[in-house]
Amino acid sequence: MSSISITPEFRTCGLWQTCLLSYAAGLVLSFCLSVAADSIALQLGIVMLDPPSRSATFSEFFGAIFFAPLFETLLVGLTIQVLSKYFHRPFLIAGISAMIFGAAHGLVAVSWFFGTVCSFFAYSYAYVYWSSQSLRKAYVAACVPHMLINLTAMTLVCLG
Repeated sequence: MSSISITPEFRTCGLWQTCLLSYAAGLVLSFCLSVAADSIALQLGIVMLDPPSRSATFSEFFGAIFFAPLFETLLVGLTIQVLSKYFHRPFLIAGISAMIFGAAHGLVAVSWFFGTVCSFFAYSYAYVYWSSQSLRKAYVAACVPHMLINLTAMTLVCLG
């Protein structure tokens, strides 16, 4: 993946800054896109969102916060490795990866696409950003914000 270049202004972030920035950007953009898509659908008479469950079992909570991000980040990394053989622009690679993982989540419920595509763009871009230095750092940069977003979502579900 050495042929992928990131513009110099993005090189100033440290790993943990990248994690927090990806978390914040992914959370805010996913929320905004999800609300906008739901509002447009409602204007068209389409109800996309089922009311979320007001509780989660310990295994659902644990799985969403730890297992899903750990496993999905491996898949994101593999996807980016494959995409980087054909594309060399970080935004394009992250965008295609985000669409793939957003669509996969959208198979559960259409509204999940809108709630995850921006987050997966943030995770994917963070992965691409750090992959030229270290695959371990790339994994951390993508996995930590994913865990934080899932922690935020699961906390909101449990607080109801």
